[in-house]
This record gives sequence, structure tokens and C-alpha cells, in this order.
Amino acid sequence: MSPRPGEGEAGLVRTIDSLMEKLTEKLFKNRYIEDTGHPHIEIANQDVCRDKCAGKYCNYFCPAGVYEWDEEKQQTIVSFGNCVECGACAVGCPYENIICITPRVVMGSSSGWMRADPNTVE
Repeated sequence: MSPRPGEGEAGLVRTIDSLMEKLTEKLFKNRYIEDTGHPHIEIANQDVCRDKCAGKYCNYFCPAGVYEWDEEKQQTIVSFGNCVECGACAVGCPYENIICITPRVVMGSSSGWMRADPNTVE
């Protein structure tokens, strides 16, 4: 996928654009089934978020936007289906108020890594 001789910068830009399109196509094909019955992240005590944590740090350190402070409900909403399992929540909360259990994974025959069904994997 290198530019043709004599194409110069324009050819390089077309090559990069082509590579990005292929990457985007691959990312679009990534699919997973959200395990809604088995959340692997939760807030241990909502009172800590409300009463002690003035900075609401989890709203900022999570790159996937899993945590959101709901001012009306006075609690942190956890959208665990957005989690990319980077591990930031395990170290980011200064009050150690986030319970994060890394999901077990299994290797699929053609689909790559996927979450294990907790009912079938021991």
C-alpha cells in the first residue's frame, strides 16, 4: 500500500486514508453481547460519592465514560456496558469505592477474545 513513484505527498495521503478506512471497517465489525445480568463494575457505597467525593473523579478518569454523576438522584450512574476494561477504575477512585471484577475471557474459535459465560465456565 505504498504510494506510486512520482505521486509524492498526495499519494501518501491517499495511502493513509485507505489504511484508515480499513481500520474503521474492522472496528465497525467488532461486536459483543452485553452481559446485562452480571455487571462487573459497581459503586460500593453511593453515600461516599455523594458526601465525600467533591471532585466526582470517576466522571473524568474513565476513558469510556462509564461513570456519570446524576445531580437529581444524587448518585453515580454506572454504564458498565461501555467499559473497555482498561483498569483505570481499579486505581482511580481515591476512596476505593468502585468494585471492579475483571470479567473472565475465553478464546473463541473465529471471533477472537470474548467474555466468558459465567454459567458455563468454571
